[in-house]
Amino acid sequence: MSTSTEIIEEIHVGDVGTVFQVTLKNGSTVVDLSSITLTSKGFYFESPSGVVLAQPVSFATDGSDGILEYTIPLAVLYEAGVHRLQVFITTATQSWKSSIAEFSVFPNLA
Repeated sequence: MSTSTEIIEEIHVGDVGTVFQVTLKNGSTVVDLSSITLTSKGFYFESPSGVVLAQPVSFATDGSDGILEYTIPLAVLYEAGVHRLQVFITTATQSWKSSIAEFSVFPNLA
């Protein structure tokens, strides 16, 4: 399963409210998640120092468009550098992880 991420704004250490939207695809086909009973869905965020945080996500709509989203609260992006993101979804009997996307988090002047 692959991901298509769009990060429009420049992200800085400590930013709150940044929205990550990821579209799950199988090849070039969007994965319709609306008919699947998921027991969990989320994003793994890995910091440049290797700390991995699992964060729960929601559907941007009803899941039929394959888009999952997460809004950054406090203390998730606390380190400047290249971060990595991976989607995970599980059902009662199966689990999947997406390809890994990278994004940069920039330092602040103060």
